[in-house]
Order: sequence, then structure tokens, then C-alpha cells
Amino acid sequence: MKSVQASLAIMILTVSAITNARKLSHNPTHLRRRLLDTITFDDPTHHGKLVDWCLSFQTDCGKPAADAYCTMNGYGEATKYPKRRTYGDETLTMKQLSTCSPAHNVCDTFDYITCQVNEQTFENPMEHNRVLDGCYKFDSGCGKAAAYAYCKDKGFSRAKEYSQIESKEETMSIGDHAVCDPAWHRCNTFSYITCVASPGDTMDGSS
Repeated sequence: MKSVQASLAIMILTVSAITNARKLSHNPTHLRRRLLDTITFDDPTHHGKLVDWCLSFQTDCGKPAADAYCTMNGYGEATKYPKRRTYGDETLTMKQLSTCSPAHNVCDTFDYITCQVNEQTFENPMEHNRVLDGCYKFDSGCGKAAAYAYCKDKGFSRAKEYSQIESKEETMSIGDHAVCDPAWHRCNTFSYITCVASPGDTMDGSS
């Protein structure tokens, strides 16, 4: 009797382990990059000179100048930008390209500038608990249109890149919520979609 109970217990544990493994393998969306990561530039320079604390001579100082530097380099807004007085090196304003010489003026620069990286990659994207279809609507608007709509739905501006593959599971199009059954149709999906936000966009997306 005890051996039978032990065998049943082992069977239950085995089934439970298989079920959990299947759940993990079908985890719908994995993030390759966390939302709003940052990149930091130490002693930022522009045309070979330290970036001036002000965007124009003595105007738009601090964050406006830091934001402009981030935008110029293809990133989102500046999140950290500590001020530093420079005594030996010239600084350059990014808007007017005017030079501040510490031999004749008080010149300030940035110790560093930290910019937001407004980019996020969604692996195995889903739509209403189904695999996202590779087309915006059933068999139309495939590829770019579907990827852009997905990124827009997540609060981003556009899709930067994506990769399409054939799906062995049912897929759902984001435009009309049509379901593609691989038993009757050839269904495509995305292995990943990388979404980006333009500088100044409001990030409403969530993981």
C-alpha cells in the first residue's frame, strides 16, 4: 500500500513539474532591454571642446543644454547633469558654437550627462493572450504596419527593427483581432520587435 502511495506521489510531482515547465516555456513576452535604460557621457564634448553649461551664451543653461546633447546623440532627455566649473579648458555652446575661455570668463561645463535610452525589445510579442500575428489585419499590412502598431500600442513612436517567423500556434492580428489558425493557414508572427521613442515623447508604455 505504501509503495502504491509513493508511486502516486511521484507521478503527481512529475506532472506538476512538466506543467510548470510548459508555463515557463510559454512566458509570453521577454524584455531584452529594460524600459528607459540610461547611458552616461563623462566630460561631454562638442567639436573637441567641453560642452558649455548653457545652450546659448548665458541662456538655456543646465537641463536645456543637457537635453540638446542627448538629442544630438540620438537619445532621450537628460536625467542627470551635474555642473562643474572648468579652470583650464574652454567650453563650447551647442546652439551658437560660442567659446568660453576661462582665461577671460567664468566657464562651466558638465561633470557628466546621463541620457535616457528610449528603446525596448519585446521577444515573442503577444496580443490578447495569443501570439501576435505578423500582419496588421488578416493577410494585409504585414510586417512594418503590424510592428509599428504594436509599438504605438505600447506607448512608443515606431518600430526600429523586427524579425518575422512562421508560427505553429494561433496568432491574432492587432488591427482587427482576427485569429489565424495554423491548421488551415500559414500564420506568421514576430520573434522580436524593438520599439523606440523619439526624443521628447511621453513614455506611456509598460512592460
